[in-house]
Amino acid sequence: MKHNRKTLAKIIAERLGMTKTETVEEIIKALIEEIRERVRKGERIELRGLASWKIRNGKVKVKNFIRN
Repeated sequence: MKHNRKTLAKIIAERLGMTKTETVEEIIKALIEEIRERVRKGERIELRGLASWKIRNGKVKVKNFIRN
């Protein structure tokens, strides 16, 4: 199942017992912006157990660590 930021924020907020999903959405947005910025600078980013991002041959490569 694919999720967008809004549905992902809702799921996370529910699990944390939060009533405002907007706060979680802002956190997700900031995380994505930080990942993009660092990858553009050529850094390899890894969130253990989730995914890693890096640039190879001018394209962003994502390795997903989540197994279904």
